[in-house]
Amino acid sequence: MAKIILLATLLIAVCHTGQTQIVSSSGQWTKDGTQLLSQIQSHLLQLQTIVSDHGHLFMDIQKKINNLSETDKHLSRNLTDQEQAMLKDIQHLQRQMVSSHAKMTNVTITLKDLSSAVSRMQKYTDQQNMFNLLLTDRINLLTKLALYSQYQTSYYYYVSSTLSWDDAANYCKKIHPQGHLATIQSQGENDFIAKLLPYGATSFLGGHDRVQENKWQWENGETFNYTNWSPGEPNNGAAREHCMIMYQNNKQWNDAYCTPGNTFVCEIDS
Repeated sequence: MAKIILLATLLIAVCHTGQTQIVSSSGQWTKDGTQLLSQIQSHLLQLQTIVSDHGHLFMDIQKKINNLSETDKHLSRNLTDQEQAMLKDIQHLQRQMVSSHAKMTNVTITLKDLSSAVSRMQKYTDQQNMFNLLLTDRINLLTKLALYSQYQTSYYYYVSSTLSWDDAANYCKKIHPQGHLATIQSQGENDFIAKLLPYGATSFLGGHDRVQENKWQWENGETFNYTNWSPGEPNNGAAREHCMIMYQNNKQWNDAYCTPGNTFVCEIDS
């Protein structure tokens, strides 16, 4: 642009000088001077056109520069927004990692607790197995000493102490994990138990109807398949007779008060 302005200035100077020289003494333009002036004017017009075009070009360039500047600002804002979004995502992931670590710590603690519980259970199981072995040995010894009597696969023990029906049931359970008040599933088992009772005794057996009146069941959950009630029994006398007893003299059953106490027969399943 500076070069174009300089060139225009030189042409104007030449034009002014040439006009002085081509004028004749009579004040008339010479033919050559007129031609030269026309050429100069033509060049001036071209220069004006060039200057105008460059001016427009300059304005276009300036506008593009301004547009680029705005674009740069927009991109900068977008990058800032994206950076903030990425920072939020990173912070969210960090929180999730902290939460996951805490959960993993809890899982680890739980697994350790479970492992300890399993170890304790294994120890308890070993102790229980040892206890069962000791009880089995004790039963075998008592059987040899004629304190327990065996019928088929069960052992029976007559207890001469008088206890309530509930206390008698607990007593039998304490003897052995498989211990309970005696149940009877056949005439042969009934006669065998009756022989264990002293003359004239009445003893608790494992039957009761305390859950539902006249719906008798064995306290260890066995099915009630066999009965040997005395005539007219069970009659729920005074509406309080809910526990089963056996009479030694006739080997038959009766419903009786669960308290006060009676002697009883324990059975241990083998």
